[in-house]
Amino acid sequence: MAKLRRLIYVDVPNVGTLSEEAAKRDLRNLDKLAGLWIASEWADKWSEAVTGKSPAERNALKHSYWNALGASNVAIGKTFTLQFTTAHEYSNKVKDQGSSDTKLGAYNNTMDLFNNDVGANTAITKQDPVKGPVPDTAAIQAALLQKLSAGELMIWDGTGEWNSKTTNRLLIKSNKQKYYPAEEIIP
Repeated sequence: MAKLRRLIYVDVPNVGTLSEEAAKRDLRNLDKLAGLWIASEWADKWSEAVTGKSPAERNALKHSYWNALGASNVAIGKTFTLQFTTAHEYSNKVKDQGSSDTKLGAYNNTMDLFNNDVGANTAITKQDPVKGPVPDTAAIQAALLQKLSAGELMIWDGTGEWNSKTTNRLLIKSNKQKYYPAEEIIP
């Protein structure tokens, strides 16, 4: 009797109908947008400074830290952070930015949206005597590094930057464990 292999596909995730550009035009949220832009810059700098991590791990840390900072900022909050960072992924829904490979967009979105959610749920604040509750950056960083080690973030399975030449188009846990068997033989 022949054995069949079950294939598992990643479909384009729900990235909503609001693009990042449209979200930026909503003048009611200028302060929140400015705060998220600053958080994005901090996340870029921190994730690039983390040593001993692969590009995939740094990308997971960048997205989760950006969302944790936004969710931890009482002026921005978790709901707006997730709405905007989902809109940020809208432009990737068919084609991955910076790549001519149209098949990578769904993988990139799936990974980024997953890590955005982990970050938004890692909101940690501390009390500042003047400003009140503020993001506790050291505690957030420590928590995200622990989540990375524990496999609670999602990364691509590959050797380098995110492109079709260095990835095998599998998304895995950040501790390098697979979400499902690489191939499953059905009797």
